[in-house]
Amino acid sequence: MSDRAEFLGFRPPPHANAKIHERIMARLAKMSPQEVFLTAVRAGIYTPDGRLTEHYADQPEESAAS
Repeated sequence: MSDRAEFLGFRPPPHANAKIHERIMARLAKMSPQEVFLTAVRAGIYTPDGRLTEHYADQPEESAAS
């Protein structure tokens, strides 16, 4: 959480799976940017060429035929 949020008195409730979340965040912090990206590709968030998948994109990609 940001220092500003804490200063303003905002404190979210504890994460339902706090211990697991901490372990995952620690693993992500140790990864290179490329490893984090590949994790997002495996999760279906990004395509291998770096574009957001349809589910995560704000707007669907225009087809090449347009």
